[in-house]
Amino acid sequence: MNKTHNIKKSDKHEGIAGSQTPFFYKKEVILELDLLNAVFDDIRIPLVVVNNALEILKVNSAASAMFGKDYLTLAELAPAIHPHVLSFKTAHKLSVRLPHIHVDKRCVDLQITQLSNDCIMVAIYDVTKEFSLSTQLRQAQKMETVGQLATGVAHDFANVLTVIGGFADIANKKLTEHPAAQYIEHIYNSAKKGNSMIRGLLAFSRRGESDHHITNVSLLVKSIVDMAGHMLRSDVHIVVNLFEGDLQVMADSVQIEQVILNLFTNAQDAMPKGGKIEVQTGVLQNEDSNDFVYIKVIDEGVGMDSRLIDQIFEPFFTTKPPHKGTGLGLAMVKEIVEHHSGKISCQSTVGVGTTFTIFLPVVMVTPWR
Repeated sequence: MNKTHNIKKSDKHEGIAGSQTPFFYKKEVILELDLLNAVFDDIRIPLVVVNNALEILKVNSAASAMFGKDYLTLAELAPAIHPHVLSFKTAHKLSVRLPHIHVDKRCVDLQITQLSNDCIMVAIYDVTKEFSLSTQLRQAQKMETVGQLATGVAHDFANVLTVIGGFADIANKKLTEHPAAQYIEHIYNSAKKGNSMIRGLLAFSRRGESDHHITNVSLLVKSIVDMAGHMLRSDVHIVVNLFEGDLQVMADSVQIEQVILNLFTNAQDAMPKGGKIEVQTGVLQNEDSNDFVYIKVIDEGVGMDSRLIDQIFEPFFTTKPPHKGTGLGLAMVKEIVEHHSGKISCQSTVGVGTTFTIFLPVVMVTPWR
């Protein structure tokens, strides 16, 4: 890559008749060149001038600040620029704009302008923030679409389950002594459970009403652990370390159940060879008296690096294969926790494991005596 240089100041300038330019003309040209170089350098848009071989002839200060003194990262622009260098010759174009070119962890728009037959100027517009906001907007629109779809399907499915549960309840009452009564009761309980899940789905789409009431977190977690024992693989076991007392919060127990079961499932998936999941509950006391009940789910899985931790709560982001994950699980978890005026955090170390901590505003804490 050639060393950058300014526009060359010529000592001679040939006039129309071929005679040497008078001294005052030469001085005027030098001043104009100095002014041109100063303006070029002061323009806040990064500008790079290259020849047809894409060798750098000149850069301004804004380009230097963006790419550094050696400009090596500019080589990443070559694949995007080169086809248009050819088009200037064949199609007689003077300028072209290329949107969303990724270079040096940035997203840039390029404006390529032909200055002469063998000289091209590239204006570089850093649109990283705009591109990021646009991506977030598209994700939000996806979530809105999913929410609308989920709401319609959930309502229809809830009606079907209501009918199934209703008839199962009637049959169970009329066939109390029948051998099939226990199976009918399973049908009824499953329909009831399905309705509870739909309520959670509607809450996630922000169109359902939550049933918030005073809930004892330790007792709720214990019942969820008992239920999860039948769901998890045989090589995964749960260790419980609960606060010895009543931890009361205002919550929808069905939604909190969804949150914890989702974290259990993720912990199991992170331990393909089996392992331990530890569940802890307790109280986080603050000096400003805004105390929180916490629920921790700790696994011994593969762990995550900081890059993944920054993305795990994003809708549709998943590290699982397409047939195993939708990328909505942890997004739903975060949505539910924040709907309870709470927070969720994640700490993880690659090769060691992951800890998810849920914080919920406390209503009352009563230690057992």
